[in-house]
Amino acid sequence: MAPFALDNKERWIFGQFSASGYYTGLLRNTGIPDTLDFQNIGADTPFHIPALPGLYSLDPTAVPGLHQFLYGSPTVLTDAAVKQDILASVAKLKTAGTFNTTTPEFVYFSSHSPFLMTVPADAIKNGFYKDLYGLQGYRRTFYTGAAFHTHDSSLLWQFTEALLPKIIA
Repeated sequence: MAPFALDNKERWIFGQFSASGYYTGLLRNTGIPDTLDFQNIGADTPFHIPALPGLYSLDPTAVPGLHQFLYGSPTVLTDAAVKQDILASVAKLKTAGTFNTTTPEFVYFSSHSPFLMTVPADAIKNGFYKDLYGLQGYRRTFYTGAAFHTHDSSLLWQFTEALLPKIIA
């Protein structure tokens, strides 16, 4: 947010956010069969959600030997830390005797972090979202994005389109 030269009010509101980490990419030569979708689950967690940070899934693509990965973390991590944990997770499949995995190559890696901006329940109770939406037009600035609406691009475009008349005015 540095390019926006935030004032104290804006820094106070935006400073309440915390973010999770979300990463995706492609691995080549995992040793996992191309016919298998690997879904990480938490055996002893509510709703079987995997313990994070960790892989959500490794899924085959239409290209033999190429798997897509999805990885999540409750906090933003460095790309190097995520890559190291992904490689360790693939290696665990071999150690456990599940698959004869190899050390894969990262063909593509993308960090979507910061992801899923959240605030504590007390902040919400104390009017956080009223304050956040109160920033629309403040200092002739308008905001859009998942922190202001949702992680759904079609709905974000609708939200942004609804802002346009306010921006023009």
